Amino acid sequence: MTAFHSQIRQAALPFAFIAAVYLGVRLWLSIGDISLAHCPADLVWYGLASGDKKCSWPLPVYLAKDMGGAAVTAALPVLLCAAVAPPADRKAAACIAAMAICALALLYLLGGSHHLRPASLLVGVGVASALSSWLATWCVARTARPR
Repeated sequence: MTAFHSQIRQAALPFAFIAAVYLGVRLWLSIGDISLAHCPADLVWYGLASGDKKCSWPLPVYLAKDMGGAAVTAALPVLLCAAVAPPADRKAAACIAAMAICALALLYLLGGSHHLRPASLLVGVGVASALSSWLATWCVARTARPR
């Protein structure tokens, strides 16, 4: 690989990260749309305002949906950044992406308006984000080892 190709790959990393986060959030929201489609229309809960109605589904359903969405949203940027990075920099790109995902998850948890959400849901989202991003980093590190 020439130095020019390596520079192009390095320059593409921030765009790959942003695109992967965007795709992950869109997938997470799509999971939410699927779960809302199964709720009766008069009980749909969006969780945004105090006057919202709750769906009759139990908290574990929301927990599984949000943890799955957070896991996908956290793992995609790590894997895509590792795929775009030059081969010698794959481990470092994955680690940096995982750190950025953890920082974004912390910002989401601390900076968001979550007064209507149960604490277990917020903790589950944070744990899923951190674990899946670092698990994806571990997978990248395992596959990037010299044989």
